[in-house]
Amino acid sequence: MASKSVPLFPFLLLLLLLLQTLTPTHQFEIPMGPRDEYFITFNPSGTYVEVDVKNITKSLWDAGYKIASLVLENQLVKIVPFGSGGRFIYDPNDTDTVKIFNNNTVTIFAPPDEAFRFESWIILDYQFVTSKVDKEAFDTGSISEGSKLLTCDLHYDLTVSEVPDTVTGAYPCINNVTITQWDIYNDGHILVHGVENFFNPRYKVNSPRVGQDIAVI
Repeated sequence: MASKSVPLFPFLLLLLLLLQTLTPTHQFEIPMGPRDEYFITFNPSGTYVEVDVKNITKSLWDAGYKIASLVLENQLVKIVPFGSGGRFIYDPNDTDTVKIFNNNTVTIFAPPDEAFRFESWIILDYQFVTSKVDKEAFDTGSISEGSKLLTCDLHYDLTVSEVPDTVTGAYPCINNVTITQWDIYNDGHILVHGVENFFNPRYKVNSPRVGQDIAVI
């Protein structure tokens, strides 16, 4: 990871996104209030595992998700609930490992490099789901069309918008954004999958497809 290099323009976009993530401003209506269950299930206890952040970011980098890798190097511990012992107990000097309490699982949906841009609706926390989401869950029907997925954003859930027939081998869609790659990283506590774009919090059922045709600035 020490030899990383990215083109200047995408890196500047990365810095802009980080600034937005650290001081988010949601310029649209919030549909629901903060939810206590978000904190309860991840509340620090005597039972936790520590995950090496470098293993996650290296897997992303090697899979071609270079900007996501760079972003998560510093943001992962901040976003995972109580990730450094997270939200209310954040140590800026300790970003090497992330703690997962109470045998929980976090699923991260990583967009490709070209999806990173500076737009008000992009919320990095919204790419993190506070439960296990994997191919098996779709294949067995435990996650189906219309299922709600609780995210690390306090105000927005994700909605499973399409689940193709397993025979076709096609990927499911969440908020009309297609999953493109399973298990970029998976240690049983943190899973990372690739998606074609960021999830839009303004998504509603029957909304138009969200794809790569959105302008990148």
